[in-house]
Amino acid sequence: MTRVTSVFNGNYSIPVHFLLSDLAERIDDEFFPGLSPPPPVDYLAPLRSAYDTQKGAALRKAIFPSFFHGKCQDPATGINPAGCPNPDCPVVCGTPGSMVHFYSRLRFIAFNETWHLLHRIAKPDSGVFREVQQNIEDAQTRYSRAQRRDSNLVFGRRGLDWGVSNSRRANGGVKSTLEGIINGIRFSLERLCGGSGDGRTNGLPYCSWENEMKEYILTFP
Repeated sequence: MTRVTSVFNGNYSIPVHFLLSDLAERIDDEFFPGLSPPPPVDYLAPLRSAYDTQKGAALRKAIFPSFFHGKCQDPATGINPAGCPNPDCPVVCGTPGSMVHFYSRLRFIAFNETWHLLHRIAKPDSGVFREVQQNIEDAQTRYSRAQRRDSNLVFGRRGLDWGVSNSRRANGGVKSTLEGIINGIRFSLERLCGGSGDGRTNGLPYCSWENEMKEYILTFP
């Protein structure tokens, strides 16, 4: 199970990379329009780091034992339900055959846990959210000072007020805008995986890896 989880996480490394790039572009558009700050994906480094640390345990738990189980036995009674073991057993066992039989569910579990984990890590009351927010605010301060210094050189001592973050702060601050960006995680990943971006996954055609994963799963005894 650990190896299957690792392969799924490896498969998701590319969609997650593009997801973070998408979030970074939104940060750039919202907070630094027309400027050329450091790559905005750098501001999301705390999110990326926390995700990489937690993804293995989180996905493993979501797959096993949250859905698949070591045996077909009912965990409450310890008794095999009638007709078990077989892939359609009421208590889903974690054998390779069962995982292949329920692959459509396994595929959705991997997608669902990936976006849920990212969203949990970056919720507004989390340390990661505060770190990302601070990164953005620090960059705003640096660029506001740099612009003011450059304008002083061109327009004299008083210069012009180029305050990069003034309008955003006047409209509720960095936190509320960043929260809106983070709330788009699920639908951004859904679109990257071939869904509609409105809750319809369409079978996640770009995040399925069905043939390859079934072949890999069936290599286990």
